[in-house]
Amino acid sequence: MKRNNALDIAKGIGIVLMIVGHMTGMIPLHKFIYQFHMPMFLMFSGYFFDAQKWNSFLAFVTKRFKQLIVPYICFAVVIILVSSMILESDYNLMLTLSQGIPHAIWYLLILFFVEILFFGLNKINNGISFLGVSILVLALMGQILYWTNIKCPYSLSAIPVCTVFYILGFMFRKIAVKIPPPSLPKKVLIANILISLSLVYIYVLVSGCHTELAGNSIAPFGYVTAVVGTFGIVNLSIFIEYNTKYSSLALSWIGKNSIPFIGLNLVFIILCDILIRPYISSFGIYKSMQLIATILMCSLISILVNRYFPWVVGKNKK
Repeated sequence: MKRNNALDIAKGIGIVLMIVGHMTGMIPLHKFIYQFHMPMFLMFSGYFFDAQKWNSFLAFVTKRFKQLIVPYICFAVVIILVSSMILESDYNLMLTLSQGIPHAIWYLLILFFVEILFFGLNKINNGISFLGVSILVLALMGQILYWTNIKCPYSLSAIPVCTVFYILGFMFRKIAVKIPPPSLPKKVLIANILISLSLVYIYVLVSGCHTELAGNSIAPFGYVTAVVGTFGIVNLSIFIEYNTKYSSLALSWIGKNSIPFIGLNLVFIILCDILIRPYISSFGIYKSMQLIATILMCSLISILVNRYFPWVVGKNKK
C-alpha cells in the first residue's frame, strides 16, 4: 500500500502532541493527549498491515526486526549513555536494564510483539467476527492484568491492549473506511474536529481517567475515546493537507520520520530543563522554547541519521 499523506500528517500531529504530553504534568491537557495519541499510532499501523506482502512468517519477523528492534536498541543505548552522564552516580544501569528503558521507545518494542501476535491471528482467521472476538478476549486479558496489578518489565503487559488497537486499525481498512474520504466540505471537517476532540476533553474533565498504555492503564470507555480522538486528528490532518501547504509539508515529514522523535524527544526535553530553564523566568515562554528546541533537535537527528546511518531507523541506504 502506497503512503497516505493524510495519515503521515496525522502521525506528525501525534508526534507533536506526544512531545507536548511529555512536557506537561498530570494536568487535563496531558490526560487529553494520552487518551488517544499512542492508540492512534497503533491503529495506523494496523490500518497499513498487508498480509499479502509477506511470503513467510520468517520474512515478516526479519523485516520488522530491522525496522523496529534495531532502532529500539540503538536509541536505548543513546538514552542510557545520556542518562548516565546526566545522573552520574545516581544512575542505576542494572535497574534500567531489568525494568525497561523509561522513555517513549517502549512503543517500538511492543509494536514488534503486537505485529507478531496479529500476524498469527490473521493467519488463523481474518474474518470480522473472529477479529471482533479477539478484540474482546485481548481487552479482557489487559483488564485482568491491570486489576491484578501484574506489571511486566519493558511494558510487556501492555501487549494485549495494544493489539486491540492494532486490530481495530486493520478492521477499519477491511470494512472499507477510506482515509482520506473522497471529499468532505471544510465546514464538516471543522465540525468533526471540534466535536470529537471536545468530547474527549470533556470525558477527561468529568471522569478524571487517564490512559497510559505503557503501564497497561486504560478505563473501559478509554477504547471509545481513543477512537473518537483519532477520528478528530484524522479530520484535522485532512483539513491541514488541503488548506495549509507549509504545515502540511512539515507535519507530513515528521510523520514519515517519527522514530527519532519517539526515541529522543524526552532526552531533549530533559536537556532543556537542565540547560535552558534556569535562565527563563516565564513558564509559558520556556515551554514554547522547549517544544521548538525539541522538534528542531529531533529533526536534525532525523536528517543526519537518514543520510549517514539509515539502518538506525530501519531504512535501507539509498
